[in-house]
Amino acid sequence: MTIMIAACGAHSTGKTTLCEDLVAALRASGLAVARFGEVARNIHSVFGLPLGQDCTIDTYHAIAAQHLSDVAKAQRTDVDVVVFDRCLLDLQAYVRANGNATEHFDRLLCQLRAPAMHPFQSVCHVPIEFPLVPDGVRDTDEQFRLLVDHHINCVIEEASVSRHRVSGGREERSADVQAHVMHLLGEMTSGQT
Repeated sequence: MTIMIAACGAHSTGKTTLCEDLVAALRASGLAVARFGEVARNIHSVFGLPLGQDCTIDTYHAIAAQHLSDVAKAQRTDVDVVVFDRCLLDLQAYVRANGNATEHFDRLLCQLRAPAMHPFQSVCHVPIEFPLVPDGVRDTDEQFRLLVDHHINCVIEEASVSRHRVSGGREERSADVQAHVMHLLGEMTSGQT
């Protein structure tokens, strides 16, 4: 059986770095690992759709469709662990922070949450702990980032998913999430015997 986890949080919090470190550490320990992520950045680079505060309903639709497709692919992947860099909860937090989608679209995301998040054993919430680093793609408005972080917390609570809060420096975060995944693997293995 496969463990599926997702790192979620506002932009420029270290999610991608955490996922990269986690995948490397798990592979080094002999586990087969698949990684999905960077959906918004990929959609931005391929289709030129805007991100951050400039997101449009077209961007939201493209991100949701790609994420749901990735979840379906991940469920058919024969590995020990699947790591997602972001999930549908992130999208819903950005939709709410921007306030530019209809109430109907937010309700649709609420309806999609259960089937989209059910395969995940844990959501690793990466809060804002570091200064925002401009990269030419992510939004640089710190107030917007704080608003997204607020909505991430709200959406995680609403979704009633298993949350693992991550904090500390890079090495501490990586070690913490690796131990969390190993614990989940141990629980899953003991539950199968």
